[in-house]
Amino acid sequence: MFQYMQYVDKVREYSKDYSLEEAVPLAVDYCIKHNILKDFLLANKAEVISMSIFEFDEELYKKSIREEGYEEGIEKGLKQGREESRSIIEQRNNEIKQKDAEIERLKKMLEKRNT
Repeated sequence: MFQYMQYVDKVREYSKDYSLEEAVPLAVDYCIKHNILKDFLLANKAEVISMSIFEFDEELYKKSIREEGYEEGIEKGLKQGREESRSIIEQRNNEIKQKDAEIERLKKMLEKRNT
């Protein structure tokens, strides 16, 4: 899906300066050159160009953009959650070390008192 989006982005980019009939072949050539859907485009170049010119699916493009954003959001949230968990664990470990040190200090005080 991501490579399809790259292709569509390139069609849109070229469409700013060229007609759709000119932009699509330029985008196809660009994608082949940059290894984006290369095998598929080489095998189906004429059909892809024809389909892209006459049946460009704006809704599919928008849906793919939303899906990519959603996936990026999930990944970002998971990463943030992991970082927060690490921070909490580190904080708890430091608290435990401090309490262990305090226990040891109190034990030594008791030992001195009892001797």
